[in-house]
Amino acid sequence: LLQKFPAPSFTVITKMESFINQDRNKCGLVIMGGEWAFIAMEKENDSLYIRTYKGTYERCNDATKMTGSIAAITNSCYFHVTVDTTGSCQFSYSYDNDRFTDLGDPFTAKRGRWIGAKVGLFCTNPNILESKGYAIFDWFRVE
Repeated sequence: LLQKFPAPSFTVITKMESFINQDRNKCGLVIMGGEWAFIAMEKENDSLYIRTYKGTYERCNDATKMTGSIAAITNSCYFHVTVDTTGSCQFSYSYDNDRFTDLGDPFTAKRGRWIGAKVGLFCTNPNILESKGYAIFDWFRVE
C-alpha cells in the first residue's frame, strides 16, 4: 500500500502489531522508488527483530542489504520515517510513541522509472511455504 510523497518534507508514523509466523516474513514501513529502504519487524529463528534494509536492482537482481537490527521486545511498535527537503529519510521505532530510536543509515529517496518516490506499508512472505502471518496497522499519519 503506497502513496506518493505528499510534500517536500514530512514525517510518517504508523502503529503496527505483527503476527508473522515464519522465518523471513516481514511487515513494516517502506520508502519505494528506483531504490528502496524500509523498517520492518522480521521473524528469524522464532524470534522477532526490528530491522532496516535498503536496496536496489542490480541487473534485475534484488540487492537488498540489512543496515540495522535490534531484538524486538514485543510484537507491537510504532514505526516512523522523517523525510527532509533533500529526500534524505531516517527510520526510527518506538514502543510508546514518545521516545523514538533511529535505526539504520539515512537513505536518499529516488524516483522510480515510471513512479515518483512513495511511502507505504507492507507485509510480505518471501518463503515458498504458505503462511497465515499478517500485520495489523492501526493507523498511518502524515505530518
